[in-house]
Amino acid sequence: MNEQQEWRFTNLSRPEVEPPFLLELHELPWPFEGDLQTDFVQMLGGMRNTPTLTNDVAPRFHIERFLDVQELDSIKFAAAKLGMRTDSLRELLPLLSGIGLRTNYEPYPGLGLIQRSLSEDLTRKLPRLRFKTFGTHDVFCQLMHDALRNAFGLEVEPLYCATQDELADAENGFRAFASTWDNLTMQPLSVKHQVWLDLGKPLSLTPDRCSKLFYARNRERLRGHLAGRGEPQNLDVYMRFCGANQDA
Repeated sequence: MNEQQEWRFTNLSRPEVEPPFLLELHELPWPFEGDLQTDFVQMLGGMRNTPTLTNDVAPRFHIERFLDVQELDSIKFAAAKLGMRTDSLRELLPLLSGIGLRTNYEPYPGLGLIQRSLSEDLTRKLPRLRFKTFGTHDVFCQLMHDALRNAFGLEVEPLYCATQDELADAENGFRAFASTWDNLTMQPLSVKHQVWLDLGKPLSLTPDRCSKLFYARNRERLRGHLAGRGEPQNLDVYMRFCGANQDA
């Protein structure tokens, strides 16, 4: 891992992180202010073993617990769930009243925290998506983007998995939509190519992830930090790809 990735690894391994890392991960500034700070402190008041809040470190585990309680995602993760870049989601939010949806999916204006019900509400309201069954995330994203184009004239900028793009020559050029982010490289990541990390984060929170290809390249460093038992499925595919590129 390079220096920046080691810095992220160190932050991911701690319950409290440096504010620049929280900004990079969730696009959230620390310390919080206004209503967000008030609501966060109120949640902490009902918990045991609450941290002492300082400007120097951000209590990431408690912040992510707050997002779960409030059913919120930071905008980069909310957009990834829809297979789009954040600018496209920002374009979409003011248009929602056009299909009978409310426009206050961002309860803390300007901070990029989006209610998790958005994806389900879009599926329910967009005529082309009602009663549809989505076999894969790729199918869901393609149909979602087509429906948004039809309803609003919105040309969605897709968010594709960086790992799949790197492997594309070996897999016939297929591009997979991302659904989340690699917490060590900060690159978009699909379900197929992700592996969960165990860096001491509570099991009740969304797991931290990295790409299987990144794991293959840093196997000795990361081998002892995987969630579950054993190594990632189909690891040999990624190891062969790494070897082929080293030999090239």
